[in-house]
Amino acid sequence: MLGVLCFTISQILIRIPILNLLNTNIAINKFQILYPILYSLFLAFSAGIFEEGFRFLFRKYLIKNASNKNYAIIFGLGHGLIEVAYLLSILISSGVSISTMNLLVALYERVLAVIFHVGMTVFIWDGFLNDKENRNLLLAILFHGLFNSVPIFTGFIGGGTLLIYTILTIYCIIILIYIKKSRFNLGGK
Repeated sequence: MLGVLCFTISQILIRIPILNLLNTNIAINKFQILYPILYSLFLAFSAGIFEEGFRFLFRKYLIKNASNKNYAIIFGLGHGLIEVAYLLSILISSGVSISTMNLLVALYERVLAVIFHVGMTVFIWDGFLNDKENRNLLLAILFHGLFNSVPIFTGFIGGGTLLIYTILTIYCIIILIYIKKSRFNLGGK
């Protein structure tokens, strides 16, 4: 439940309302039109700042003694799955028709996103157990921004959907290897 609460607070209650408020500003709208890539990067990295920042705060203040990797995995699953439910509810409520193929691609992307959220949770928590919490927070924000920026960069170089999902899949394979090799649940380390 704390993972669900973390996403809900960081995104639904804080970041998204701030972005909606910014979108009412004429200067911001002009910036979006004139510099769409920079604005997209701002969105990508702002998600990292809010989500990783709150993941860090939850671990620091609400889950102080959780040294078992399974707690991090469950927290990350809660965070990632509520994001899936939130985005799915937006899609359903919009009434947009989606083809079976597009639905499968979207679901695959969400699986990758959930893996990513679990990995970032393990990474943040690993930082606390190795006295590198600030370093891991900054790296998690960077990793999050880069993960979200893959479609921007591939679009910039002329890559298509296959390239995007190949890069994201490789990213997630590396994350799964990191989760598997993370030792912080062995002997309380």
